[in-house]
Amino acid sequence: MSRVTTLPEVQFSLLWGEAHSAVAGYVLGLVGDRAIADDLVQDVALAAFRSFGSFDRSRSFTAWVMGVARHLVHHHWERLARKKPVFHDLTLIDDLAAISVELEDEGDATAEHEALRSCLRAVDGRSWDIVRLHYVDGVTTDVVAERLSLAGGHVRVLLHRIRAVLRACIERRLAAGGDRG
Repeated sequence: MSRVTTLPEVQFSLLWGEAHSAVAGYVLGLVGDRAIADDLVQDVALAAFRSFGSFDRSRSFTAWVMGVARHLVHHHWERLARKKPVFHDLTLIDDLAAISVELEDEGDATAEHEALRSCLRAVDGRSWDIVRLHYVDGVTTDVVAERLSLAGGHVRVLLHRIRAVLRACIERRLAAGGDRG
């Protein structure tokens, strides 16, 4: 007997198939180790599948599952920190996650994410405040503008310029063969 409605398992599989590469690239960029990233991506799939019933279908599945991935990466770093005294800046992880999703492009995700990580170290001052507020705190450009006493259009222009500078920096580093450029 054939079902008229699509089973939740099938719906999840279709959505996961579309989001998998973005999640895998995101996680790999954050942890930097392919074996660990593969394990974490499997954990993300399992956790997302288990909580799929709570997924609001009016929202983006990829954004939702990236939130699951972010949580599991945080948990991974916390477990590592308990095992040995290692410092990981969890805020930087959030920053990288948000910006890497925005800047994701075809190609070698590992090299690209490592280049992004290096390029982000050069962002400071007001630019860093704008990036943090918009990508980490997830506030709109109008709220960023209000908090920093800037015009909304100016914040949008600055975000565009910051992304362009990051893109150029990433391209230079990739062309130079990694982190040297």
